[in-house]
Amino acid sequence: MEYQGYGKFITELIEQAPYGTAMFTEEVAKNLSEQFAIPLDHAKKVTNANLKRLADKGVIERLQSGIYYKALDTVFGKTKPNIDAVMTRFLTVSGEEIIGYETSVSFQNSIGLITLMPRMKEIVTNRHRNKLDKKCHIILRRPKTEINKDNYKYLQLLDLVDEFPSVYTDAEDPYRLLNEHLVKQNLDKLKLIVLAKKYYPQKTLLRLLDIIFEVEYETA
Repeated sequence: MEYQGYGKFITELIEQAPYGTAMFTEEVAKNLSEQFAIPLDHAKKVTNANLKRLADKGVIERLQSGIYYKALDTVFGKTKPNIDAVMTRFLTVSGEEIIGYETSVSFQNSIGLITLMPRMKEIVTNRHRNKLDKKCHIILRRPKTEINKDNYKYLQLLDLVDEFPSVYTDAEDPYRLLNEHLVKQNLDKLKLIVLAKKYYPQKTLLRLLDIIFEVEYETA
């Protein structure tokens, strides 16, 4: 398909987007860069300028820096995406890369350590310096090291191990559940140990060894 210019391409992307769906500046810029074979830095500048222009015209609404959405007027007002869901995605995914993960109580709940569902969600992310909307029920945490798709599952588990034994849990045998989780996720035990030794206190490493080897010894 032929496009007369960058602005037309961006406008058509927005027209194709469903109402209430968040649009991320970096994703639009990446599409623009690939479509016109231009440097990504240049595409970002063009995208920022065009999205701001469209927001000023009322075509789209600005949810937060780098995030826009197409609003639909209804009798109840303009539609707006769920800010928690949008920000969770923004804080954990960047293109095809993983940059964050849920931690603390929400992660504990997902693996069966606790039945409580927290009101606030905690996310460890490379974007921990971002400012969130006051209506957003998310707490940002700084990662031990830069998160990527190769290490996020390891760091997520190690963060939880690091919180023991102060972590409240409903489970009768939390160590066994953690061991089952690392097996289900096909996590490399040696890699876990190396990361624990490199980024966490010694007590966390020793606790990890207990989880791995004591449970295995009991079931041998």
